[in-house]
Amino acid sequence: MTQTRSNRIGQPRLRRANRAILKVDLVESVRLSEDARDEVQVAERWRRFIADSRDTLLARHAARIVHREGDGMLIEASRLRDALMVAFGLHALLPSFNVGYPDRSHMHLRIGLHVGGVLLDGDDLYGANVNLAARLKDLARPGETACSSQVRDELIDQVDASFEDLGECHLKHIRTPVRAYRVCDAGRAARPSGRVAQGTLPPDRRELRPTIAVLPLEVMTDTRKALAVGNLITDALITAASKGAHLRVISRLSTGPLRGRELSIADVGALLGASFALSGRVVESRSHLTVFAELAETRTGDVVWAGTSKCTVAEVLSGAGEAILSIAGSVCTAILQRELRRVRTLEFPNLEAYSLLLAAISLMHRFSQADFHRARECLETLGERVPRHAEPFAWLARWHVLRAAQGWSDDPTKEIRRALEICRRARDLDPDSSFALTVEGSIKVRLDRDLDGAMQLYRQALVVNPNEPLAQLLLGTAHTFKGDGASAVEHTELALGLTPLDPLRFFYDGHGAGAQLTAGNLPRAIELAKRSLRANRLHNSTLRILAIAQSLAGDLIEARETVAQLRIQEPDLTVRRFLDQSPGGAFAHAHRFADALAEAGLPLGSKSRPTMRSVTQ
Repeated sequence: MTQTRSNRIGQPRLRRANRAILKVDLVESVRLSEDARDEVQVAERWRRFIADSRDTLLARHAARIVHREGDGMLIEASRLRDALMVAFGLHALLPSFNVGYPDRSHMHLRIGLHVGGVLLDGDDLYGANVNLAARLKDLARPGETACSSQVRDELIDQVDASFEDLGECHLKHIRTPVRAYRVCDAGRAARPSGRVAQGTLPPDRRELRPTIAVLPLEVMTDTRKALAVGNLITDALITAASKGAHLRVISRLSTGPLRGRELSIADVGALLGASFALSGRVVESRSHLTVFAELAETRTGDVVWAGTSKCTVAEVLSGAGEAILSIAGSVCTAILQRELRRVRTLEFPNLEAYSLLLAAISLMHRFSQADFHRARECLETLGERVPRHAEPFAWLARWHVLRAAQGWSDDPTKEIRRALEICRRARDLDPDSSFALTVEGSIKVRLDRDLDGAMQLYRQALVVNPNEPLAQLLLGTAHTFKGDGASAVEHTELALGLTPLDPLRFFYDGHGAGAQLTAGNLPRAIELAKRSLRANRLHNSTLRILAIAQSLAGDLIEARETVAQLRIQEPDLTVRRFLDQSPGGAFAHAHRFADALAEAGLPLGSKSRPTMRSVTQ
């Protein structure tokens, strides 16, 4: 191998490294030293300032002076945020060296800050990026620091610093314009909060979902691969949490830059407007990754949930990481349970809007009468608090639909008409509310048995929001009523894919079971029905579907046990009533299902007028 001449004479080989570079200049040093007496005085102060900053500020931030140039110096640090703190510290330290001197003798600094690759020659630095830092310094006014776009991109505005865009600047001896910024110490006290108090927002702009920030996971091994693994799992958690229909999830573009910042949970909440923060760490072994996660409420700092899961990188990459879904599911459930407890223990005026809505949605789907009526109180209170927001009214309309479906109303027709009245109020507030359109479709089915009209509303909702899970689900259920099993399965499976972490997953599983039953997929129908009932045994329509599927599959003993359970919860149900109640009762497949129920032991009953209590929709 041929050696370079520098190596032959014993000089160290040049090597490349990434560094944060500070070019510091004493402003108007010539004017300050305009006579011999001032020249000595200024030089002495400057020397003491450099010595003081080197021994305290630079040492604290692992920075060093590369070389001095009379009225300036070049400083480098391995980490950009250390260099930034040095720049702010130099500006803050200098005034103490001006005490006792007239204004005309005060010293001020200009600093240029850049980050990038340099050539290291022993203790010295070379390269274009060193020159760029020096040129950026010329853009700074006395007492200020100017930085490059590379610096701006690696820091967080109002957290690390406050930035002012200087535009594209032409710098001496640099061919192309450089995007530059003026950078100032944001200061913790001056940092604006990312969260606006709910009470100060217009009623139609208040967020009715809790916001969660998934913070970058710490990685226990200090390698580039480990950092990539941490980012991979963080992204997977964000993606999984985003599938929770009742959560608003902050993107990684906002949370990613917080890696390594020493921020409290309260700081995270204020900065991102997050109600909850999920943090944790990853420990890597030969065969698997162990993820330790912790969920905290940002307002109080209370830990709401903590857990551990194991997975492999391959599982996360393939999207099959059950451990990730398990963490995300536990997080969604913990938030819901937290809000349920708050609703049950606090007076409504002390609760946030999202607490009332989350609790109401959960309580109304438990099908316990006490919980069900508490849900109505939550929704009516929320409607008074945010009278121009459509969502509470759409859910209140849904509440009336479910009340009729459960047989808890003395006048089901009046109940459904009340639901329609409230739903139209929601539509007036927000004509493009996909959820209100969906609820109105379910009212059409129940009030007029207008399946085609309902399907038109469901499709309209999906045009507004293709990810509206209830619209997909009920569109599939409308196909179920019509006997179109293939279309029913298509739409209900799409809905199930949109709601893997939904607290109301049992409801989606139940309707999915009905679609599979209509399509003749009996094992899948039984699987989904049993999964639904494990989560909520009081969902009567799912018991009916399970009994039918078991009977058609030839499992008559199990079908009769299911019918016995169904009759405990719905003692007036007969085969005739089942046909009268179902919006699909006029179709041939409904009569086949009725025969299956009869074979499973459900009484035939006598012909009666149709009632409003139909399959839960």
